[in-house]
Amino acid sequence: TQPPRSEELLAEMKNDATILNFARGELVDSAALKAHFDAGHKGKYVTDFPEDLLWDHDQAIVIPHLGASTEEAEDAAAAMAAETIMRFL
Repeated sequence: TQPPRSEELLAEMKNDATILNFARGELVDSAALKAHFDAGHKGKYVTDFPEDLLWDHDQAIVIPHLGASTEEAEDAAAAMAAETIMRFL
């Protein structure tokens, strides 16, 4: 996935716009977004898949990725871990 014309899109946004990205990190051009923020734009970037370039940036808000945190998914993960341990023993 390639970010679409990042600099142009960022330039068209309101100065204090917040970008929410819970899909894929590649959808946002991190270098262009960092340059946008460093140029004085006051927006925020909220994501659960940060790239290193934005991990510690003051305008990036990183939240845990919880896409698979359902009761069923956790039960399946526990069963898989138990099965793996039993095979090892």
